[in-house]
Amino acid sequence: VDIQSIHRKGTPKRRPSPSAQRGPTEHVGHPPPPPDLRAVGFADHITAPIPGVILEVFVKEGDPVEAGTALLKMEAMKMENVIAAPRAGKVAKLHVKAGDTVGQGREMVELE
Repeated sequence: VDIQSIHRKGTPKRRPSPSAQRGPTEHVGHPPPPPDLRAVGFADHITAPIPGVILEVFVKEGDPVEAGTALLKMEAMKMENVIAAPRAGKVAKLHVKAGDTVGQGREMVELE
């Protein structure tokens, strides 16, 4: 077998990856909450739907919120979940902060 005849001469064409062709990205805010993981509990007391770790809190005490406003992000079962306000109101009390571990049913946010 003549190995020399197998090799091609010239340089291969380089094509950028599809992600490189899209251009710069832009952060446009927090994603909407998934429909199956909205706040659990009474309308005034938002509790953890499943055990997890609080990654980020998007609101502070005294902030006004609308129904569907992202309140916090938690990691559970290696997935990030956004917890949203079930109704319009004002954040009366935060019971968690980033880094806290929460069990299912633990109160996280209180609305007034």
